Amino acid sequence: MNPHTHFLSQNKILQERALKFARETAQQPDAKDGQTTCIIGFRLAYENYGIDASFVREVLSLRAFTPLPGLPPFILGITNIRGQIRSIVDLKILFDLSQKGLPDNNKLLLIHNREMEFGILADEITGTSEEILEDIHPTISTLSPIQASYIQGITKNRMIILNANKLLSDSQLLIR
Repeated sequence: MNPHTHFLSQNKILQERALKFARETAQQPDAKDGQTTCIIGFRLAYENYGIDASFVREVLSLRAFTPLPGLPPFILGITNIRGQIRSIVDLKILFDLSQKGLPDNNKLLLIHNREMEFGILADEITGTSEEILEDIHPTISTLSPIQASYIQGITKNRMIILNANKLLSDSQLLIR
């Protein structure tokens, strides 16, 4: 199998899994003892992050984007996804994490709710995991106020779980 075909196959499998888990998680009732949620894990700089799969529409490779002048530095620009223009948020800049540059294999997690949809830039997708909701501990005190406002908690495996509701409801992350 050539590398391009292998990459397309992997991307398709990840997209199918994300859609499957998003549907399953969206059907679950509110959190109770021992209830789990599906998390899509990804890497930013050298840290592991995750986001509830029910908010992830799809995972794509970032092929091209257009920077726009006059926007906050954490807005990387916009991209065309099947005819829909979506903004791209670089959480490494927003969270003041170390920069590794933009490698050729950056991923884009397209997150959404009823009001908003945009892409989150990720260095790499690390997979999916089921996390017990009560095992997601509150954020740690060493986070900056900006980081703390967008973080739901941290798992026992030290994965930082983003608060998708907060990200998607913050008008500062919307390009108008």
